[in-house]
Amino acid sequence: EGLCDFCFRTTTATVATGDAKLHSPIKSAASKIRSSIGNAPELISGDRFDKPRFDRVSGHTGTGLLPEALSTWGRVGYKTTILNIGLLSVRLQQSPIPGGCLETMYKYAAVLLLLGLAATARAASLSAPAPDQWMLIPDGNGRLHLANLNPYNIDETVPEPHFTAATDTIFRLYTRANRNTPQVVGLNDAGSLSASNFNTAHPTRFIIHGWNNDGFSEVNMILKDAWLDRGDFNVITVDWGVGAQTINYPFARARVGAVGNVVSTFINFLQANTGISFASISIAGHSLGAHAAGNAGFFQFGRLNTIFGMDPALPLFSLDSTDRLTLNDAQYVESIHTNAGLLGFDLPLGQASFYPNGGRTQPGCGVDITGACAHGRAYEFLAESIVSGGFTSVRCGSYDEILTGNCSVQGPSRPMGGEPSNFGTGTEGAFTLTTRAAAPFSLG
Repeated sequence: EGLCDFCFRTTTATVATGDAKLHSPIKSAASKIRSSIGNAPELISGDRFDKPRFDRVSGHTGTGLLPEALSTWGRVGYKTTILNIGLLSVRLQQSPIPGGCLETMYKYAAVLLLLGLAATARAASLSAPAPDQWMLIPDGNGRLHLANLNPYNIDETVPEPHFTAATDTIFRLYTRANRNTPQVVGLNDAGSLSASNFNTAHPTRFIIHGWNNDGFSEVNMILKDAWLDRGDFNVITVDWGVGAQTINYPFARARVGAVGNVVSTFINFLQANTGISFASISIAGHSLGAHAAGNAGFFQFGRLNTIFGMDPALPLFSLDSTDRLTLNDAQYVESIHTNAGLLGFDLPLGQASFYPNGGRTQPGCGVDITGACAHGRAYEFLAESIVSGGFTSVRCGSYDEILTGNCSVQGPSRPMGGEPSNFGTGTEGAFTLTTRAAAPFSLG
């Protein structure tokens, strides 16, 4: 339509400054794009998107970090172009590109970049410095790290590694034939795939770790062993440690979109070369990895079987975050909240959201001031449920009822986690359950 032979469904732009007047030039430039490419819906309002489900922040960062400073995005197909200049990033995603169209979109992207840079510079001169926000955040192995959540005050004493998701993310395959010796399958490397033990007759399960972890962190090993104890699976760990292992938490947080995007690309590669069904694929992600899993499902248009969000990260996320886990990211999305309101997201994020022991603290964790122990319980619970089931839960009228301890039971009980998952059973709502203080955690 318009200049291009395909339809850009969305064109969005925003400046993360809080000065509403700075949005006028950005809106003007975006309007020019819309008038050229057809009837793309109006999504710009104030300093955030009206419909965040149409947008995901790229998370692809280079020399600076302002992940929502400028995001221009039209989503139709699978091809993605990410431009980075200084603190700003522009993402254009489209179906096969007719002659002259990409050049046109780059031209308008350049206009937006220039306006965004000017607006950001003006905002810096008008706004007071943002206060530091220090917080102890554990990695997936329970080690605590002091993190500054202020994205405008980055610790430059430690060099920030450059992370490109497409080349720095490692996919390791485990099966019962090689449960302790992973096989690296390269993105778009058909030779490494055909030489591996990947079996098209077996379901495929992805595991995505969180901040300051890598592919061999505890969450990966515990869940990998659980699935292989359960049966024949292709278990693939997603190692984005190059981007996750940084003292600057905001950088890692900003990369979940890019990690999810490359996982989706890898899934397309698997399907194209093996013919597996998208419905045979599920993803489990912990903390930041839960949001990365959501992005992977989003780029798959919600057609994957199940996403388990294990205590999805809360720091620097909110309901308005365009790159968080949502209930539309798979055919069935289940969130498990074990440190809700501190390290983990408190509000329900899945079609079904489970709050073991009320979801905030966990028995057996003692004086868990930082929440590290409770945060890690999510993947321990899921791993046990995969092997032995259990974790029967009751549905409450709302999350608020769970929070206040006044659950009015609604409908039949349902299991938390499990293999297979609750997909196809009509499970939805907010659930709570009680566990033991140590493994085995399930009471039945």
